[in-house]
Formats: sequence, structure tokens, C-alpha cells
Amino acid sequence: MKNLIFTICLLFSLSSMNAQAGTTIQYEDNLGELTLTYAGLVNGKHSYTETGSGDDVTISWTGTQWEVTCFGCALPLAISTEATAMNPPNLTVGNWVDTPGDGTTIIDISGTGTTNIVPLPVELVRFEGKMMPAYAELHWSTASESNNKGFEIEQSLDGFNYRMIGFVQGIGESDQRAEYVFVDDKIRPNHKYYYRLKQVDFGPGESFSNIIVLESRRAVDFEISPNPIQAGGSVVVSNVDNASEFWKVSVFDAKGALVVSPTQSNQIQTELNIQHLGPGVY
Repeated sequence: MKNLIFTICLLFSLSSMNAQAGTTIQYEDNLGELTLTYAGLVNGKHSYTETGSGDDVTISWTGTQWEVTCFGCALPLAISTEATAMNPPNLTVGNWVDTPGDGTTIIDISGTGTTNIVPLPVELVRFEGKMMPAYAELHWSTASESNNKGFEIEQSLDGFNYRMIGFVQGIGESDQRAEYVFVDDKIRPNHKYYYRLKQVDFGPGESFSNIIVLESRRAVDFEISPNPIQAGGSVVVSNVDNASEFWKVSVFDAKGALVVSPTQSNQIQTELNIQHLGPGVY
């Protein structure tokens, strides 16, 4: 039998932080005036970007300071001199320093930009899948949970249209690591399956995990001949599908004891010497 185990492991978090909705920053330099809006995490930093004019200006919070950059800039155009300017940032121009040699002069920065963040209720630290010959096995872990009703397991055949195939109840409230597993036993050979988790709160909230893709392979048929066989002879195992991959064949008696050690082959047929076996079922 061929070992058909495929594992995909993705590490990410459902607890990505979100800035307050509707925040904007007004930015003006010697080249013009722009309105920047919150764009989420850009290169791991909470950022405000301008779209539409082609200027591609971004203001980002690095964790210690605010920076102004532009698309293709090797260095920031300017940096904040106030490392604690976080919630909300002090956007007065007096707290910013132009980066030497960039050719830009800051005239004004103002607005309601903030990195005040709201964590989602579940911190997902592991989501992986393993495709077995007859089923798919999904595993995930949470580092902490708050108000977590549970997880809807969603499956898609095209990566766009998802349907719920199961539900696993959450712990609700926990600051300890929790492990979850779900088995999808309605798998057909030679299909690609997309899976994601939909985390559901006890209230109206919900969030989605990233997507993992598992692919089932077609079943491989084998024939054994002659069958039955006279004791003291040999038996031929044939790979009917003519697969070029390596496969192994072993012989066990009716009690499950190994009586012929595994023989590996990548040929269409392999012959087993079973002269030492007595009459019986194997």
C-alpha cells in the first residue's frame, strides 16, 4: 500500500489587531496635500495609506515611532521624534523630522489616526490538515479564547463557494492552550478540498481563519494471483494502475502476525516467495 499522507501547516493568528474604524490622517508636504485612511497591517505595521492620486504615501506605527514612507522609498521620508506618540499619535509637525536628502519638506500632519487596537476573541496559533486515503483530518489550536461559542468548519471545492460541514464547540473563556480536531469522512479520490474555520462568538461577532488546501489522490488497485494458491508456491502482486511510484507489500496471517517482510517495488508486478508458509488464510 502506498502511504498517502499530505500535511499542510500554516501558522497565523485570528487575533490580528484592528485600529478604530474611520480614522484618517491629513498630510501635507511641499509636493501636495493628501488624506490617508487606515489600511490595517502593512509589512506588520499599523498603517495609513493614500490611494487614488498615485503618490503612494504611507504613515506607519513601527511600535516605537511613526514613519512617513512612499512607494519605492528605501528610507522613511520622515520619522516621529516622540516615541510614546501612540494613542492617539501626536501629529503636530513639530514632532516630526525630515529624513535628510529625500527632497520632501513636511508642512502639516493632523487627524484622528490611532493605534488603539481591539483584539478579536480567539488567538489561533495552529491550523493544519492531513489527507488520509478515506478522510481528511483537521487540527487547530488556540492560545486563548474569549466569548468563543465555537468553530464552523467550512469546505469548498473551488476556493470561492464555501459550505459548513460541521461545528466544534469552543471553550468559551480560557487563557490556556486548547487543541481541536475535526474529521471530514466524505472525501472522494482525486479531488482538491479547501478548508477554513469560521469562529463564532456568543454574541454577533465572527471571524475567519486562513485557508488550507488538501488534495486526495486516486485509489490504486492491486491484484493477487493465483488466489487461492497451493502451499509451497509463489504469488504475484500486480499494480493494475501501472503507477510508477514506490509501493510496499507485506503478508500477515489471520492473527495479524507479519509472516513476509515488506517488499518494496516500483514495477508493475512483484513476486513473493511464500514457500515457507503453510495452508491458511493470509
